[in-house]
Amino acid sequence: MVMKVGPGVIFNPIPLSAPILCTAVTSGTTAVIPFSAPIHTGCLPITKYVAVSSPGCITVTTSTSAQPLRVPNLTLLQTYNFTVRAYNGFGPGPASTTNNVIPTNLVPDPPTITSVTFVTCTSVNVAYTKPSFDGYTPITSYTAYSTTGSHSATVFTACSGSIPVTGLFKGGCWAFTVKATNAVGASTASNTSTAVHFVDPTSVLFTGNGSWKVPKGVTRVSVVAIGAGAGGQRGAGGQGGHLSYTNCISVVPCTVYTITVGRGGNGGAYYYSYSVPVGQVNSNACPGGSTSGVGVSASGGSAGAGGGPGGNGAGGYGGTGGPGTSGNLAGGGGGGIGPYGGWTAGSSGVKLSCGAYTGGGSGGGGGSAGGNSGGSAGSYSGGGGGGYGGGGGGWSCNFCGYYGGKGADGALRIVIPGTLVKTVRQFPNTCVSTVS
Repeated sequence: MVMKVGPGVIFNPIPLSAPILCTAVTSGTTAVIPFSAPIHTGCLPITKYVAVSSPGCITVTTSTSAQPLRVPNLTLLQTYNFTVRAYNGFGPGPASTTNNVIPTNLVPDPPTITSVTFVTCTSVNVAYTKPSFDGYTPITSYTAYSTTGSHSATVFTACSGSIPVTGLFKGGCWAFTVKATNAVGASTASNTSTAVHFVDPTSVLFTGNGSWKVPKGVTRVSVVAIGAGAGGQRGAGGQGGHLSYTNCISVVPCTVYTITVGRGGNGGAYYYSYSVPVGQVNSNACPGGSTSGVGVSASGGSAGAGGGPGGNGAGGYGGTGGPGTSGNLAGGGGGGIGPYGGWTAGSSGVKLSCGAYTGGGSGGGGGSAGGNSGGSAGSYSGGGGGGYGGGGGGWSCNFCGYYGGKGADGALRIVIPGTLVKTVRQFPNTCVSTVS
């Protein structure tokens, strides 16, 4: 290029350079070409930009203020690129060439939802994968829609990812669909996600027979079962109920389970019948009943175990009551187990001040963190078992007209971990508190 100055001629030292192009896209049968001015203008103002299609030589001219270049009347599904040149007073500069584009009136295929995860009690992340077909036009955004209510959220990306949806209300049941959008429009809806329901961490304690319906959104629980304590009898306290637990049990929402809670065994009675002068009547104590539910069971204690140990099972052992020997001491009941796994021991019978005979043993204690203490022995009778699964105390073997203590009932506790708990709440004590 040359520039005339007066009668002489000089060369233009910095020629016009090519425009800087951004990614071309299509909108229906129109190509959209964003661009910016050349780095060098050739020392003269730029007067216009010209775009030419290949194939077809469709030509569009725009002034310097018009952005972006738009090339209409393209053929659907034909592959195009475009050359763009800037012009100044000397004429055209060098060309820049766009990426290939395919005009289309097609929207993308629908994406696929892979999961919906709670972030807080009122917000979720909806994870999706992009479709394999984008309608020949780059996807620009994805939008998640709740199937109930009017909640939606959009992320502006062409990639797979997740969409944060906020503003949900606690206690609702939520399912979602996702649509992909390109320059033509939005896809049809994706698959509908599995419905999710926020669940607070909690627990349910059964102290009698009943049924439990799995709440919405709950898919796993931990369960502890405590068998009932046995009744005490002459010279021997009843054994405490056994304990059993299972963690991370899979359950199906809205399924109903039957809960059976063992009842404490009755204490034996020993008395002299005046209507039968030559006989003595001895009614033996009863064993404790078993507890079961949600696939976990625990047997009751044995009657007349002489203050034997309470129920086995990590999470708490029943305590050992007093020795159930005949003649001098009446046995204390086996220790009870609390609903959170603690326990306390039963005590021995107490020797009377006269030294001739003994009083009854105390019933086994109910266990720490929620269990009740065992019943105190009477003058000669045994105390009742305490809390959950405590064995009844025995009574003095040498006296008539007195009774053994009744064993305590069992219990079953279901622990629900909650939606946001990362480590499931388990027995004997991992993530299990006395108040939740």
